[in-house]
Amino acid sequence: MYRVVSVHATPANGLLLLGILQQLQLVNDVGKPDWWQRSRSFSLQLTEFLQSQVPFRHVDSAIGGMGPILAASCMDKFVPSDARVATIEYIPNIGYTEEDGDEIRSIERITHRLWGLGAQIVFVNILPGTKRFAGCVGQTRRYGCHTRARVAALRDRVVDVALRYNASIVTVDDDSKRDKHLFNKDHMHISQKGHHHVFHRLLGMLNVSDLSGPPRKRISDGQTGTVAELGVTCMTGDDIAGVIQRRHRFERVTLDRRSPPKVGWETRLPRASLAMCLPLPRGTAGVVAKRYRLAVGMQVAGPSYVPAYGIMRVSCHGGCRCRCMPTSGRASCLNGTSYDTRGASNVAVTKFFKYVTWPMASNATPRKGACSAPSSCLVRVHSSDDETRNRIVLRSLIVGIDDWHTGWINEYHTSYARMDSR
Repeated sequence: MYRVVSVHATPANGLLLLGILQQLQLVNDVGKPDWWQRSRSFSLQLTEFLQSQVPFRHVDSAIGGMGPILAASCMDKFVPSDARVATIEYIPNIGYTEEDGDEIRSIERITHRLWGLGAQIVFVNILPGTKRFAGCVGQTRRYGCHTRARVAALRDRVVDVALRYNASIVTVDDDSKRDKHLFNKDHMHISQKGHHHVFHRLLGMLNVSDLSGPPRKRISDGQTGTVAELGVTCMTGDDIAGVIQRRHRFERVTLDRRSPPKVGWETRLPRASLAMCLPLPRGTAGVVAKRYRLAVGMQVAGPSYVPAYGIMRVSCHGGCRCRCMPTSGRASCLNGTSYDTRGASNVAVTKFFKYVTWPMASNATPRKGACSAPSSCLVRVHSSDDETRNRIVLRSLIVGIDDWHTGWINEYHTSYARMDSR
C-alpha cells in the first residue's frame, strides 16, 4: 500500500490543495470479516487530522490488487510533482508474485523520487505473526504462502531502502508481545487499536507545520523520474477502455466492493479475445524506439477460485511483433506467447507477465487511423481453447522503451536478449 499527500499553494487564494493517493498490493474483500469493512484506517484518521489543520482537496485514487511495480513505472500518475507527505506500506503484502527483486527495486524508485521532491516519507511495516503461516508449512512455493522468516527478510530489505533515504519507519509486529494486541485474529491485519497506534506514531513523526512552506527539493524535477514518463505508457482498470478496439467474450468487471472500484477486463469463456491499440511511446528526442517492453498485468488466483483461472496468450499485429520473456518470476513462458494465470493458493494478486515488442520495418504507408507501427501496436489478449479452465482477468498494461525507461522492471532477467528471435 502506498499513499502520498501532495501540497501546493494557489496564487489566487493561498489555499493548500492536498491529494491522497492509495495503491494496495493485495486485496480480496470477498468473505472478509466485519472488521475489514468497519475499521477506521490510520490513513483515514490522518486525512481527517490534516483536514483539521489546513484546507485541502482529498482525492481518493485507490487501486486494489496492484503492487509497487505499477506505481514505480507510472510516476506521474502515482507520485505527483508536488508530493509533500507519503506513507509506504507494502509489508506484508509483497512477495506473493515471486518477484521480490523487482518489487524492492520499485519501492526504492518510488522512494528516490519522493526524496528528490523533498517529501516527508514514512514506511509503515506491518509484520504478520508466525501463526499466519501455519497452513503454509511445506508449501512455501505456493502463491499466497510465505514463511515468517521470508517476510522478515523482505522487511529488512525495505528498512534498508528507508534508511538510505533517511525516511521514518513505523513497525508493528504480531510476534512481538508489545504489539500482539494490535492485530486481528488472522495474525496479519491490524485491529482498530492497531490503526489508532499507527496514526499516533505518524503524528509524532510528521512535521505538519512544514507543509505550509515551500517544498525543499533536493534535486530538480528532471532528475526525480518525471522524464521517464516520456518513454512509458501506463494503463490500469478503466484506462484500458480507451485503447480497446474490439472485445470478443470479454467484459468489464468490478472485482470488489471498494470505492473507487477495482476494475478488470474478464472472460470466463474459451477462445475469447481483447484487441487493444497500444501507443508506442517515444523518447525525449521524439524518435520511435527499435524495441519496447510490455508488461501485462493479469490477476492470478488459486484453484479454489471458480471458475478456474486459465492460460492467457498475447499476440501482436499491425506491424509489430512480440514474444514473452523466458520467465516472469517463477512463471514460465509457454510457446513464446503464453503464461498460466492459475496460482496454487487462496490469494488473488496482480502479476505482471513480461514481453519484448518490436516494430517491423515496412515500406508500406499505414492507412489513416490504422493501428500500426511505428506509432502503435495492435495487441490481442486471448483465452485458451480449454473448456474447463479459461477465466482470465486483465488489470493493467505497461509499455515502454526497452532501455533505462523500463529496464528496471525486468533487469534480473539476464537472458531477455533471446526474445529478439523472429
